[in-house]
Parts: sequence; C-alpha cells; structure tokens
Amino acid sequence: MLRDQSVTAEKPESKPTPKPTKQIRRQFTEKQKAKVIAYAKEHGVANAGRHFDITTGVVSRWVQEIKGRATAPRYTEAFKAKVVAYAREHGAVKAAEKYGPHNSAIYAWLQKDRKPAPYTKNVEQKRVPGPLYLLARKLAGEVKLRLQATGELDNLVIYADMLVKEILK
Repeated sequence: MLRDQSVTAEKPESKPTPKPTKQIRRQFTEKQKAKVIAYAKEHGVANAGRHFDITTGVVSRWVQEIKGRATAPRYTEAFKAKVVAYAREHGAVKAAEKYGPHNSAIYAWLQKDRKPAPYTKNVEQKRVPGPLYLLARKLAGEVKLRLQATGELDNLVIYADMLVKEILK
C-alpha cells in the first residue's frame, strides 16, 4: 500500500551522527490531521495509521478529539458533593446509576471527602468483637487453663510482658 506523502511531516535537517540518540517528534498541521481523520472515518483507524505511517493511538486520539470525547467529563464540586451525599445513603453503585459518573469515580470522591480521624492518643477505642476475635479468645482461654494445670503459666506471662514492651518501644 502506498503511503500518502502529503501528510508526512517534515523532519528538521540535522547532521548525520553515527548513533541516533533521540527520535524526532513529528508535527502535523490541522489540514493534515483533517485528512487523516477523514480517511480513518472511511477506512478505519488501523488502516489510516498504516496508510499515513502514524501510530493508531495518535489517529484514535485525533478522532476522539473531533467527537469531543478526548478527556473524561469534568464535574463541578457542587455536583460531586451532591453525588457523594447520595452515595453515602444509597451506595456508590446506585449513585452511579442515578447521576451517571462511573462508580469507581464516586468511590474516589468518597475517599477524598473522608475527614481524617481525630488524634486519639491514650484514648481507648471500643471494638466490636468479630468471629475471629471471639475464636481467638476462646482458644486463649483453653491454652491458659492447660498452662495453669502444668504450672507453665507464670513463664508465659513473663514472656508476653516482654513482647508487649518490645512492641511498644
């Protein structure tokens, strides 16, 4: 297939060097881009890229720019706040269905909107025991009873205290 020479960008003149150090970036005029886009609409992006010796990614981006979808939609902060408020009550998936942005974007907005936890040094936090925690407590109780029966509990308590001190250093 012959390449269209009218769209090929001109490369600046340079002295020949033994080793090419850097690839020269080509620049295209608006007229050249329009010609490539027209060809792409008729024959497809891949064929246009091959025909004009341009990567398909560049051709695709030019076509998307013409369609007006080159960048993701931008939302105002007021809109984001409205969607985040709805997502807090109903979930990100329902908010995405109702308002349009992808739920991953809504999750990101929720993360940004999250307020940092207050400084809680020396404040005991209440935790709701989960099933693994309850199982661990049950097993610890059984181990404690067996160690008491064998007289090894005192050694274990001393060792546990040493570990806790090391961790808290």
